[in-house]
Amino acid sequence: MENELFRMKPNYRLCTDERIIVKMKSFVGLQCSKSEGTKWLLNKRNPDWGWGTRGEAQSIIALHLTNDRLLNKSDPYVYISVKEMNIDLLKALSHDTELASSEWGHGVLGIYVTALIATCQDPHDFYGFDLLDKLQFHVENFTDYYKSNKFAYSWALIGICVAGGQIEDRYKDHLVTQFGNTSFNIDTISMILMALSCGRSDINNDTYIQNLASFIASKQLPSGAFGNEYTTALAVQALLSINDSRMTTVVDKALFNLTTTLVKEDPDDNLNTTHNRANIEYRRTSSKLEVGPGAQEEEASHVGYPHRPSMFMH
Repeated sequence: MENELFRMKPNYRLCTDERIIVKMKSFVGLQCSKSEGTKWLLNKRNPDWGWGTRGEAQSIIALHLTNDRLLNKSDPYVYISVKEMNIDLLKALSHDTELASSEWGHGVLGIYVTALIATCQDPHDFYGFDLLDKLQFHVENFTDYYKSNKFAYSWALIGICVAGGQIEDRYKDHLVTQFGNTSFNIDTISMILMALSCGRSDINNDTYIQNLASFIASKQLPSGAFGNEYTTALAVQALLSINDSRMTTVVDKALFNLTTTLVKEDPDDNLNTTHNRANIEYRRTSSKLEVGPGAQEEEASHVGYPHRPSMFMH
């Protein structure tokens, strides 16, 4: 029975919420900004076709969610970056089979598990490694760190959730402890909301989730933003994750803000900005994750995952 919950095969759900799909398409500038953002992100790859150590997964997720047909083997120019992400992970596993260092144990493995799912790879059997088992180990053994870093803890739980694992109530209890602490920022609260709502079918009946969403909405600025682009993107993703029609106006304003922000030229143009843009693209588009035809469906079937997951959606 040990670790049984985390050895369950995923039961993926497709996103069938046409309201959100239509909403994402209704912004005239959205498709253009996604296309430009994708080109920009691909052009920022290093000579190894990646984005730097520990930077691969978020960029891969961003690319996949902006275009679900982009990351397939028929286009080696793009798909080689998936292989670079895998190499990054395998290299780390060769040095530490449990990935127990702080470099991986502070939520990073949760991001990589999510990226593997997004590219139709099996985290239960990643070249013989059960990454879900390792992620559970992190949740169980890095409690002191996670108690003070709910952002990272949320990523760990999201990784478990999107891979089909069950988040136990005691993990959720750790997540919501001390929410009243005013040091929590919108970024952290947004991640908490996504972790709590992941895989839930009774969101509208959860007072705590509704209170978190209302708190985020109350922090929206007149411009539609919630702070900088990164914070705004997180807030949008969190509010989309609960699929609450009462948040429509809030999300509309924030998406409009992001469509105008993303296309602006960045004067610094550095690697940190690359990762921020990846996160912006990720949060702006992850409300829509569809099955791709042809080569992608073959790839998914090959690894035993016939459908792409609806990440964070209930």
